[in-house]
Amino acid sequence: MNDDYGYDTRETDFDPTVSNSYYPQPPQDYLNRPQYAPPSAPMSPNTMANLPTSQAASTVQPIYVPYPVVVSDNGDSMALSSLIFGIISAAIGWIPICGLVALLPAIIGIVFGGLGLKSQRRRGMAVAGILLSIIGIALAFVIFF
Repeated sequence: MNDDYGYDTRETDFDPTVSNSYYPQPPQDYLNRPQYAPPSAPMSPNTMANLPTSQAASTVQPIYVPYPVVVSDNGDSMALSSLIFGIISAAIGWIPICGLVALLPAIIGIVFGGLGLKSQRRRGMAVAGILLSIIGIALAFVIFF
């Protein structure tokens, strides 16, 4: 015995129309509680505006931001660029078809290596970049011609 909504009429615990026991009526003392009357005198709409104001002492300290320090790299980035282009030219220079493609990064690596030689900290990196660029040029000519 089912109704249109799929409820079994013999089971009353799942049918909300059979019993309203899930929401019992409130007790009588709840219904007979005294109601509070509204205030007799109307309050002004902005009672806080009539109060005297005072300003608190300022405890905010100014924040001093240091100026950024610009450090001259004295050719450090040129030495690193020379090494990167030297590695690229040496890696591409031994490939038979791409040998001539290695000439451009090798030339750039030699130029950046020459500019990076003025670096005191990265002088070895500049020399390694120049040597790898020369190796890349030599491999490109040996393999291609």
